[in-house]
Amino acid sequence: MIEARDSEIKRLSALYESNISIEKLVQNYSVEKLERQNENLIKQLEFVNTENNKLTEQQVNTKNINETFSSVKSDLLHANQQLKHRTLQVERVQAELDQKNAHIQRLTEQYNTSQKPSLSGLYTSEEQRKQLDQKSEEIRVLGEKLKQYQTLEIQFNSER
Repeated sequence: MIEARDSEIKRLSALYESNISIEKLVQNYSVEKLERQNENLIKQLEFVNTENNKLTEQQVNTKNINETFSSVKSDLLHANQQLKHRTLQVERVQAELDQKNAHIQRLTEQYNTSQKPSLSGLYTSEEQRKQLDQKSEEIRVLGEKLKQYQTLEIQFNSER
């Protein structure tokens, strides 16, 4: 502290002895003060620019996250629509299968209750036998479709 005081005394003495005018001292002091203020403002500006760049990066990241979220949401909505559509298809096929099974059950019951000779009387023509074979084939195809839809539904659910 004493050294700082001595150096200040020497500096002021040098200024006093060098015959610098008071106006010149005031002007030098003002210039030094303005330079310090300017340096502080430059540092503050650099800090603000750095923070602004950080915020800009965060804004870009947030925008990217929002776009990704929107894309995933859109994909999920589309997948949900597909699932609903496939579910409706499976329900339709199941209903058709139930109808066919009920029809077969009725025919089987008729066959069992009416004794075999009378059933042969019902289907005496070749055309009627072909129709019965076609219905059996339709039931088989519908059963395969149902299995395919169920497999697709399981795969779809596992992908979600």
